[in-house]
Amino acid sequence: MRGDKQFLETPFYGVRQMTWHLRNEDHLMNEKRIRRLMRLMGLMPIYQKPNTSKAAKGHKIYPYLLRGLRVDRPNQVWCADITYLPMRRGFLYLVAILCPTGLCAA
Repeated sequence: MRGDKQFLETPFYGVRQMTWHLRNEDHLMNEKRIRRLMRLMGLMPIYQKPNTSKAAKGHKIYPYLLRGLRVDRPNQVWCADITYLPMRRGFLYLVAILCPTGLCAA
């Protein structure tokens, strides 16, 4: 299958993208056939799996330190978060630092 070679170049292509690619190269195949062939060859696309934020066994769970705290002045509480965005070649890391109360001094 021509899709086998293409899969080595783009391992993130699923059935729909592989079908689209092969149709653009004048191979008349439908999604059902591509799905069957990929299953027979054991090809699974690389994609982000669910539950990536579940803690591993043995990791300490920290208490929520702001419970019951009255936030009533600017710059009293800040938070930060980091995430990654998959890109064509690697990842883009996004960091956000914010004052969630809306009372922050600009």
